[in-house]
Amino acid sequence: MNGNRRASASSLLLAALLGVAAMGCDSAPGVQDPLAVPPVVSDLDYTPRLVQVDNVPSGAISGDNVLVTMDISARAEDADGDVDRVSFVIQSPVGATEPIAQGDLVAGAGGRFAVRAEVAFPKALTGPYVLIVYASDQRGHLGNELRGTIELTATGNPPVIDEIIAPDRIQRPAAGEPAATLQLIAVVSDPDGLANVARVEVRFDGGSPLLLCDDGGQSQCNPGFASGDAAAGDGRFTLTIQVNENNTPGPRTLEFIATDRSGLQSEPVTRVLTIE
Repeated sequence: MNGNRRASASSLLLAALLGVAAMGCDSAPGVQDPLAVPPVVSDLDYTPRLVQVDNVPSGAISGDNVLVTMDISARAEDADGDVDRVSFVIQSPVGATEPIAQGDLVAGAGGRFAVRAEVAFPKALTGPYVLIVYASDQRGHLGNELRGTIELTATGNPPVIDEIIAPDRIQRPAAGEPAATLQLIAVVSDPDGLANVARVEVRFDGGSPLLLCDDGGQSQCNPGFASGDAAAGDGRFTLTIQVNENNTPGPRTLEFIATDRSGLQSEPVTRVLTIE
């Protein structure tokens, strides 16, 4: 469970996401009562905690999704006695702003709230999904959060590098001339869906990996500089670098590898680039 400050900040984010507007007291609209006590959630229980895509019944596969029946319950208490909603969200492992599922738990006996919900998990997007449960009272006050993890796994198939688009040679600029632009493109596919590709990298002469991005040039996988990628999500992973007068002439061996979210890797593809 997060500390008080982190829980408060996360709760405000959830309020904005789900449209839970904070309501002020009657005497001062927009200002919350400083003496009000927010609700407290505890004793989170949920199933399943592990979803193995390879083992689900065929009827649970719907297009690109696997349909999973989630049972979620938690206890909610409020010293003011005005618990209004106990809610849940399930967030993607890739940090998308929109949750894959959200809803409310229903009040039951003994202050326990529960829900059975059918959740559509993208079957190609394996990894840890985060379940968040929280409560609000009738005046919009948000309390603490409870968190759990739902692990989606799949044996699947490795990604495939279908094509490498790169020059065989590049001219090193003379002293005082502008750097030459080198663009490398790996066209990648995955039998389990393009969303299952976690990373595409290249190593120059066996050195440290550099990432190729399918981000539309938004600097999402190589922070600090644009990839030069033309369009996000089209399977063409791009790396754009500069060759300047200080680069040593001669051949360079480039090895490209794609890895999916289950850790499966493509067959490496090798190219030779000569700096003249």
